[in-house]
Amino acid sequence: MSKPFLGAGQLIKDTWQMFLKTWETTVRYAAWFILAGLLQVLYLFFPSKGDVNLYGALSVIGWVAGIAVTVWATIMLYQVCFALDAKQKVSKQTPRDAIKLFWPFLLVAVLAGLATLGATLLLVLPGVYVGVRVGFAQLSFIDKNKRGRTALADSWTLTKNRFWGVLWRQIAGAVVFGALMMIATFAALWLVGLVAGGGKYEALMNPDPQGTPAVAAIFSIIANIIQAAFIPLFFLYQVKLYKALRGAQE
Repeated sequence: MSKPFLGAGQLIKDTWQMFLKTWETTVRYAAWFILAGLLQVLYLFFPSKGDVNLYGALSVIGWVAGIAVTVWATIMLYQVCFALDAKQKVSKQTPRDAIKLFWPFLLVAVLAGLATLGATLLLVLPGVYVGVRVGFAQLSFIDKNKRGRTALADSWTLTKNRFWGVLWRQIAGAVVFGALMMIATFAALWLVGLVAGGGKYEALMNPDPQGTPAVAAIFSIIANIIQAAFIPLFFLYQVKLYKALRGAQE
């Protein structure tokens, strides 16, 4: 028997409660996003007046490595959130399992991205529509082992006749949790700048990547740390929304 499709308010409330109860677990996996961010800005600590080719190579290597860690951490955190939502114990093999799922997961993500991009090139609204309809393909892969185009088809079926409902819930969750994370990030930067003193405070709040790359890197690292602490909220919300769709469909 199908269940009622939970509203945005209830999903946000349930997500927040689970976030508080499971934060010690989720943050251990979300911390890998800090490494991903660090890898992408590490080159900024090297003098730009040195070897330009080396500087460029370091930036590219860091960017690629950061993306790889981000994909791996995303798989892990989704696995953890699914386990916690089902009140199951998180497996110690999760990091190793995530490595095995890396390429199939990336393929699903690329296919979903290409489908959305292709629709967006026509008009913005078709892009939004397709983005919502295939937006759960990656979760279908993690939860149901749906691969490639099958994952996209599963997401399309899951959101059938629920486009506006899903879009509203996506926006509501993003606004609430995004605002919370933004406030926490600016508060952290303000405190760090206050302790550092005058000029350093201004530099942190208004980083200039061209003039002060090291300061820009520090700014990015601080922001990444705060975001890593809050990012489980977004993953838990996506899992709960996905589960709510599954429940309403069955």
